[in-house]
Amino acid sequence: MGVYHCISRCVRRAFLCGLDSYTGKNYEHRREWVQSRLKELSGLFGVEMFSYAVMSNHLHVVLRTRPDWVSGWSGDEVAERWCRVFRGKAAIQAGKPYDELKFERLRKDPERVATCRDRLKDLSWFMRCLNESLAKRANREDRCTGRFWEGRFKCQRLMDEETYMSLVEWTGRNIRVDKPGYIPVDLEKVLDRFELDAAEWAKNVATYGSLFHRIAGRAEQLAAYAGRKGQSWFRGRSGGESLYRCEKKAA
Repeated sequence: MGVYHCISRCVRRAFLCGLDSYTGKNYEHRREWVQSRLKELSGLFGVEMFSYAVMSNHLHVVLRTRPDWVSGWSGDEVAERWCRVFRGKAAIQAGKPYDELKFERLRKDPERVATCRDRLKDLSWFMRCLNESLAKRANREDRCTGRFWEGRFKCQRLMDEETYMSLVEWTGRNIRVDKPGYIPVDLEKVLDRFELDAAEWAKNVATYGSLFHRIAGRAEQLAAYAGRKGQSWFRGRSGGESLYRCEKKAA
């Protein structure tokens, strides 16, 4: 179980949403694609969605994995959820939530059910199902083939509430004013309340991975986490020290 910040970027000057000033084409409707798919997948996988931000050429998602939920699901529930994730053409054309024949075959195969259970716990599978669906729809609309995303998504684990809250605020301030989750620009900043350096956090988000790598948090938290994993250190010590103003003051 953990809280993660995931980001996916488009390639070939592709638009995820917004107005292409060069061609004059508006892709704003794709924002609804993302919202709909996130809502669907978060109801099927073992994840809790915290926030997201759809930008013109990239997507931010903040979520928590809940393998404990998935472990408590029955074999039939796992099979049904998996069949809902991958509905298949027959079920889609028939307007059914899933392929009943596929479900019956799957529920009778304990090894396959176990594999699906592991995948419903897996953050990589969640992002794969999200990104593949969006890429296929975008390519069909653009009448092209090939990659839509810059390969695999990037991910950081958020180690504390301050880091999590600052990221949620950042995504909220980048949501359209008429959309759920929007945070007014004049609201007191979470960054200030938690004594986080706004410039350093903006740098971390804008140039993703510049301060941290696999996990994000205070320097002492990174050291403690590394120790639990049998490692001497995780990349991000200087990032943790520069991000938290209170630590710099104490130095």
